[in-house]
Amino acid sequence: MPATPAGAAASGSALVCAVQGPGTVAPGQAARFTMSLRNTGPQPLEVLVWATPFEGGWFGAWLELRRDGALLAYGGPSVKRGPPRPAEYLRLAPGEQRQADFDLAQVFDLRTPGRYEARTQLMLHDVKALAAPGATAPPAAPIALNALKGMTLACPGWEFRITR
Repeated sequence: MPATPAGAAASGSALVCAVQGPGTVAPGQAARFTMSLRNTGPQPLEVLVWATPFEGGWFGAWLELRRDGALLAYGGPSVKRGPPRPAEYLRLAPGEQRQADFDLAQVFDLRTPGRYEARTQLMLHDVKALAAPGATAPPAAPIALNALKGMTLACPGWEFRITR
């Protein structure tokens, strides 16, 4: 039974996220989920992927996980950053959706059976609208960290069970 898809639009943003995955996982096994990010607005967007599943690994705690109501410790790395590079941005055309897979077992202890609840804490460190195709666009990435325009994007929580 798949986990119920969750979706949410960021306040004042055209970004919508959703998470899908299994409804049950075996103890100690991979707990693979997929996050999608969709641009519902009329302009292309660039999103800095730091500490999101779109970065290709765990480089910060972007979600909170509870087992039977008790908060689990995040066991992955947290990374300090310098100025972002253009390659660290995800571009989304109007209406475009992108997906990224992630495994909760890589950074959380999932050996104990129970009911697990996940809630995102996705801080998008920089989100910017791009000029329409053919228009002159600003540089692909800000030069200084203080030039970033961050926002929080919350996907509604989802649940799964670990069973023996």
